[in-house]
Amino acid sequence: MSNAVFLEYRFNPEREPYQPLFERLTKLGFTQRSKHSVSNVEVWVQARAILLIHPDYLFSQPGQIMGLGTVSKSHPMDELPGVYLDELTDFYAKECDNGFKFYFTETESLTHLYKVTNSAPAVSSGITAFGGLVISSTNKDIKDTLEVIAEKVEKSDKYSKYIFKNKFTIFLKEDSDEGVELLVSETVDVFSTTSYISARDIRTVQFEDVDVSKFGSMAHKIKGYNCKPFGNEHSYSIENYIPKEDFNVDLVFRSRKKYIKIKEDTLDYYDSIETK
Repeated sequence: MSNAVFLEYRFNPEREPYQPLFERLTKLGFTQRSKHSVSNVEVWVQARAILLIHPDYLFSQPGQIMGLGTVSKSHPMDELPGVYLDELTDFYAKECDNGFKFYFTETESLTHLYKVTNSAPAVSSGITAFGGLVISSTNKDIKDTLEVIAEKVEKSDKYSKYIFKNKFTIFLKEDSDEGVELLVSETVDVFSTTSYISARDIRTVQFEDVDVSKFGSMAHKIKGYNCKPFGNEHSYSIENYIPKEDFNVDLVFRSRKKYIKIKEDTLDYYDSIETK
């Protein structure tokens, strides 16, 4: 059993320059903390939301999330075939047939593994952690690996849900090969994060069907900050949505109360809306 602790974003610097990507990360509240001395792989952090930024000159696709890092007490070679020590990152890794990688580490903190580049206090957007992914893939290797490393597996008509020990959840759709389509992140205060994001000219979706009748005193803030609420004032997830632009993935950030799981009807809603 393992915790999901970081995501890898892979891109080809010859096709997509560093600067716009790094500016975008900074606007979202992430800070570069450390860097691999040989491969230039970088660790960007915001609270417990950790991104491994991987420049790969052989990568032929648009920049996107192409890896998941997990922490486990057991050695991955004992559980999975094809695991090797990845010299570009210094993690044990398993690469799937489509290039997606699973990384394995024994600690949730990554900054000590690489050379520290920045230890100054950071300005945060309020994002505290990553909560889950929606992946569209027919790749059997991805599915087989998730079956081994996830703590719990649930099936529905549309998704296979892989739940990790820290409740990070992967929703796997086996209907196409679009890759990672949606990233869900957590924030303590969705309204504050929305304000931070908006002040830095990052576009969020304009929701047109917001029903706040069940949300009591929060109704005016939900409307005012153009958020999408699910549940009611006693058990809720209040969310906002950044459509994919520089990262080639849609990003949801949410605050929640007694509303632990990412629910399928929420994902179906985002599938249905027009984001342009």
